[in-house]
Amino acid sequence: MNNPPHWLNRTFIMVVFWAIAMYPLSLFEKIDALRYSSLVGLISVFYLVVAVVIHSSKDLASSSTSTWDTVNLWPENFWDVVRACPLIMFAYSCQPNV
Repeated sequence: MNNPPHWLNRTFIMVVFWAIAMYPLSLFEKIDALRYSSLVGLISVFYLVVAVVIHSSKDLASSSTSTWDTVNLWPENFWDVVRACPLIMFAYSCQPNV
């Protein structure tokens, strides 16, 4: 099996990204110096939301059957609630970071 080059290794990419992008941002003495990087983050979140809405709209428009027939809005039993808990906790833990 071919091993990818070391610069395509996941760990290497994460370390380089942290060293080039995140570490310099952590060196600012005042928090207002992060206003431009926060703007980039906010624009990225809006881009993601727009991309998801457009992709979902195209998918809904092209499907011949109703997608809402397969969506369960309310849990049918206790285990459905238990399976949804990690997703809900992840969403709430990510919310303050945006």
